[in-house]
Amino acid sequence: MKVAQVGSLGGDRSNGVHQVVRALVQGLPEAGVDVEVWHLTRSVRRVTWAAEEGVSVWRIPVLAAGGGLGGHLQMPTPEGIAWLRRRALQTDVAHLHSVFQPDHLWTSHLEVPFILTPDGGYHPLVLAGAAAVRKRLWLIMHDRRMLARAAVVQALSAAEAECIRGLQPLARTVVLEAPLSHELATRQPYTAAGPLVFLGRLDIEHKGLDLLVEALACVDARQLARGVLLV
Repeated sequence: MKVAQVGSLGGDRSNGVHQVVRALVQGLPEAGVDVEVWHLTRSVRRVTWAAEEGVSVWRIPVLAAGGGLGGHLQMPTPEGIAWLRRRALQTDVAHLHSVFQPDHLWTSHLEVPFILTPDGGYHPLVLAGAAAVRKRLWLIMHDRRMLARAAVVQALSAAEAECIRGLQPLARTVVLEAPLSHELATRQPYTAAGPLVFLGRLDIEHKGLDLLVEALACVDARQLARGVLLV
């Protein structure tokens, strides 16, 4: 099976979506899956290929105006569109990460089944934020139809699945947690020394930091001293 991860490995280790893509491209080959990354970007003018961390990464050029609004209006160049159409014929599944992405609109209309992982992007708090009007308009114009067309919509929790079905009852949701990095997934038990660090937004409903704090309060101090953490 050949799977295209539509997104970026990224250089920002604190970006959760980039880390999910990284974990998938590292772990899927062990399951016999041929995986590559499609990165639609303004940084190239021609379709380019590179091997990054042993993974095939294709960079597809896009046309876009400058600024944040330009990012929402971007589209692949004619060469990029032609390349995507040809490559889709050699691909079994495309996996789209995050939401409100113009890249997804193009790849979701290719002749290839696609999986959509919103990564919490449809949470009510997200849709009520500073960009609420813009995001709700995008939902009406694009994402509700895309949710209905997706072969699978991956929810990271039962609560997220319920939220997605509230936006699009026809969405074929599956609850499946995001993968850990290959390194963390194979490290049992966790024995790293040093303090516990939480990296992320202080968003109780979204990140569950309150649950982590309560869980740590229940852990025997002797376990913490030995560096054993059960999550």
